[in-house]
Amino acid sequence: MLAGAEVQSKIFGQPSSKIYNDLQGISDIHEILAASPKRSVDHLVRGLASSNPRAKSAIVYGPLIYGKGRGPVNQRSIQIPDLAKASLQHGRGLHVGRGHNTWNTIHISDLTNLFVGLVCEASKATNPELWNENGVYFAESGNIVSSVYNLVLALF
Repeated sequence: MLAGAEVQSKIFGQPSSKIYNDLQGISDIHEILAASPKRSVDHLVRGLASSNPRAKSAIVYGPLIYGKGRGPVNQRSIQIPDLAKASLQHGRGLHVGRGHNTWNTIHISDLTNLFVGLVCEASKATNPELWNENGVYFAESGNIVSSVYNLVLALF
């Protein structure tokens, strides 16, 4: 969602000078979403309160997720094994462009704790600024340089 400008200008592997913040920078995020008509589900969720004033909605954008899942279906990361496999196939770590951009990361347990916390908060009479139009959250607990080599070394 946030790499649109880099993708459009074909500047891959470069760090962006813009750091988005889901607390103080919500207007920047609204601008990106407004300029992204293909994000129809996001627009629907953010606009639920206009048709149902009691609704409390939130959108959580997850980054690269790692760790063993606890659910019955998918218990492993999709990205990590594919990145490790690509490194092994090429005999070295890979990167895009100069490899200086970063990926945010989060452990699956931290992400599920965020969802549980949001559900608990939604059941209370909490600050209305946390929900609906402003209920946009970037889930992350750190970041890594996009080089697969660095990623694989960090995980093994």
